[in-house]
Amino acid sequence: MAITMMVVAGGIGGGIERVAKVAMPGLFLVMIGIALYASMLEGSGVGYAYYLNFDIRKALTLDVIVAAAGQAFFSLSLGMGAMLTFASYLPRQSDLVRDTVVISFSDFGVAFMAGLMVFPLIFALGMGNDISGSTIGALFVALPKAFAAMGAVGRVVGTAFFLALVVGALTSAVSLLEVVVSAAIDAFGWERGRAAFLAGLAVTVAGTWSAFDIEILDLADGIATNIFLVGGGLAIAIFVGWVMPDPVAEASAGGQRGAIHVLWRNLLRFVVPIALAVILWHSVQETWTQFTGLID
Repeated sequence: MAITMMVVAGGIGGGIERVAKVAMPGLFLVMIGIALYASMLEGSGVGYAYYLNFDIRKALTLDVIVAAAGQAFFSLSLGMGAMLTFASYLPRQSDLVRDTVVISFSDFGVAFMAGLMVFPLIFALGMGNDISGSTIGALFVALPKAFAAMGAVGRVVGTAFFLALVVGALTSAVSLLEVVVSAAIDAFGWERGRAAFLAGLAVTVAGTWSAFDIEILDLADGIATNIFLVGGGLAIAIFVGWVMPDPVAEASAGGQRGAIHVLWRNLLRFVVPIALAVILWHSVQETWTQFTGLID
């Protein structure tokens, strides 16, 4: 968190942009390297089969849809104000439609590469049974066991993997802290360094409790991803679709006044709120079940 606060205190150009230009390509290169190494391990084919086997019946279940929506909201920073904050720094001539396509496909590419890296490695080392229904289980239970089983090579590969994980977490934390810092600067007129320090301190104090128990961490992750973010997306969809004046919405969509804009606006007004409301309700039920299971 201290590194995150220092990066955000440096501002967009001097801190966030400078770190992202180095960290993100470095992260992707490390992922490619580990994925290539995993592909050469005996038994990795089982991992590919597990990862790439597509079952349309399971894909259309509400549990999978909710999990996919939560992952999409988290990885694309939707429903949390990050897109709004960073979009405010863009020049007016920016093509938001193009930027949206590039960001979405880049995010998908990195996520897909992560799967090609993790699952073949785990299954090649016989740790497939340690994969739970959550990402937490794969990251902090199965993978450490897999790296430990590899001996000296595992220490090198494991160090590279978790270094990449730290870089990914750092860039995500930076983008999220910037939302709070930007709001504090606008609302209270604080100097950027002060806002970054106080916001980072508050986040650290509020989040430390979840770091001491993996089940609590998993619960907190589910609440933030599947409830808070989806709820934020629902609120934004209702505001933009029903409250924000249409000319403002058109300007925000890059001036697209044709069929694309009409389709986008109708989806935002009618389809998206209903879909997100269903997902949110299911997420609340699932989270409550998980919570009651912890306290029993």
